[in-house]
Amino acid sequence: ASLGVLMNTRGLVQLIVLRAGLSHDPSRWQAASPLFRLSADAPPFCIVQGTHDLLVPVEEARTFAAELAAVSRAPVVYAELPGAQHAFDVTASRRSRDTVAGVAAFLAWARSTAAERDGSGQAARRSRSSNNEIQAPPSEAAAASPTATPPSGCSDASPA
Repeated sequence: ASLGVLMNTRGLVQLIVLRAGLSHDPSRWQAASPLFRLSADAPPFCIVQGTHDLLVPVEEARTFAAELAAVSRAPVVYAELPGAQHAFDVTASRRSRDTVAGVAAFLAWARSTAAERDGSGQAARRSRSSNNEIQAPPSEAAAASPTATPPSGCSDASPA
């Protein structure tokens, strides 16, 4: 991973989040970056990125997705939404509803394949215990079946 990728949002991160410049305290920037936390043991990831996101530039999301996919044993999918800004899903729209449905389908698929892989269902039970997790409605989760590939609408983590 390169600290150069972090430069795009440098002003906002420097002034508000880290309160330290990259050249002044690179270790603080590394500690805050998901690029320095990549692991083969990472959970399944579904990354949704807007091409017009001003907070997290699309190049950063592409880099993160590609580098995570290169090391993770779990599925990593990447969806790039043309014209979408950061937090595009805050207001109700067809795009936000479709994105929520796609993420819910991914979560249901990831849970079902994790439970199938370990045979015990432990992975599925652990993921449902989190209060901070987005969960698929029970009807969608029950309808999901284990498959060899992510649900329709998801791609592998190799951006075009």
